[in-house]
Amino acid sequence: MAPPAAVISIPSDVQVSLTTPYAVEQVIAGVIAVGLLGLASAAVAWRSRRSRRTGRWPGLWMGSDGRLSTSKALALGWTAVVAYCLLGLIFVVAAHRTGSVGTYLGRALHPLQGNYLALLGAPFGAYLAAKGIVANRVRRGQVQKSAGDGLHLADLVADDSGNVDLVDFQYTVFNLVAMLFVLTQFASHPGAGLPDIPAALAILTGASAGTYTTNKGLVTNPLALNKISPQVARPGDQVTVHGQNLYVPSVGDAAKPDRGVAVTVGGMAATVVPEQITPSRVVIKVPEPAPGTAWGTALDVELTSNTHRSAGLDTKLTVVQDLPRLRSLTPASGPVGSTVTVHGQYLQPPAGSGGDPTVTVRLAEGTTTVDAEATVVSDQSLTFEVPELPAAVAGPLIVQISVVRPTGVSQALPFTVTTTEQPPRKFRPRQKAPAGLPASHTQVPHAERPVGDEPGGS
Repeated sequence: MAPPAAVISIPSDVQVSLTTPYAVEQVIAGVIAVGLLGLASAAVAWRSRRSRRTGRWPGLWMGSDGRLSTSKALALGWTAVVAYCLLGLIFVVAAHRTGSVGTYLGRALHPLQGNYLALLGAPFGAYLAAKGIVANRVRRGQVQKSAGDGLHLADLVADDSGNVDLVDFQYTVFNLVAMLFVLTQFASHPGAGLPDIPAALAILTGASAGTYTTNKGLVTNPLALNKISPQVARPGDQVTVHGQNLYVPSVGDAAKPDRGVAVTVGGMAATVVPEQITPSRVVIKVPEPAPGTAWGTALDVELTSNTHRSAGLDTKLTVVQDLPRLRSLTPASGPVGSTVTVHGQYLQPPAGSGGDPTVTVRLAEGTTTVDAEATVVSDQSLTFEVPELPAAVAGPLIVQISVVRPTGVSQALPFTVTTTEQPPRKFRPRQKAPAGLPASHTQVPHAERPVGDEPGGS
């Protein structure tokens, strides 16, 4: 089989075996490849140990965000490929020890003046352009870059959230195919010098580099806060911050309870609810206001994403004291023993706060007060039975009803008690009918027999 096409031929004064024409060159190329792989493995191992000490993966192939940089890795890849070929040629000449070394190398490296310049220049150009574009857009707040968590080969074709990016995938694949072509062609006949690269393959790698660079200027994910709901809350309540790119999905931040997101209310740090963090909404627990802040003050809300970008809300959050508030009573009047529903707000502690859930309903008339046990239905309603009032209080009368929690007492609402004592139970026991009389003739005790029901009466 004819040897692969090459731009030069082995110099005539270099003697090779006719039966194994390229055995010497191939052995040399293989040894060099093994040596380079060993050096690369040692470098990665050394960097790995250093990263465990420092918590960061420094290295020529890593980006400033702590991830494997696609443009850097491909530029270094082409550098390694060409360096491997150059070393192979040098050792081939040294092994033969004949011929003009300068002339031979000049002819062997002639392809570097063509497509190889594009293959080397395009990745380096893409790297420099992408670095400048991304740095400028990050500085202007148009792009957020989350921190990576180390060396992952998948970062070559994935975005910051770990999803495959079509542009990065195309750029990487075309360059890897071109590298594989050069390595296999060179290894099959090292003495022939650098192999020619098909123009179509060079065009594909160059075009993908241009697409990669352009994509860096189009991607945008600025941090923006839209609103907070509800706009009035007490310490411990959960409120939701709405916006865009509040959290940039990142493998490195996935293990953090707060995903690297921080929120302040009036300068005080709020607790971020871990399972309620998405790029469009973040749920927080309202903190206690700063000392000296009056209740009911509208406070500024500021969020810092996991990329360390910060933004504030135009809408403020009003923090109120954790006291029960009443709106209405249903019904507004009733006798002792009747069930009344109280409608209001903050009738129980904030969910998940661990506060004392004890709730009491207090009825007051002048200086006389009576407490009733409450059954809390929700934070906005509860029920209770109207208790018996002291004998000194005559009815019907209007009492003031308020809700008492360990944090304080609500305002009072009027309630009319129509009777102040439990209504007696009315019953008339029936006697068994005498033998021979129908059941309808059941005797009723004289004291409770209605007038006109006397035996024998007309």
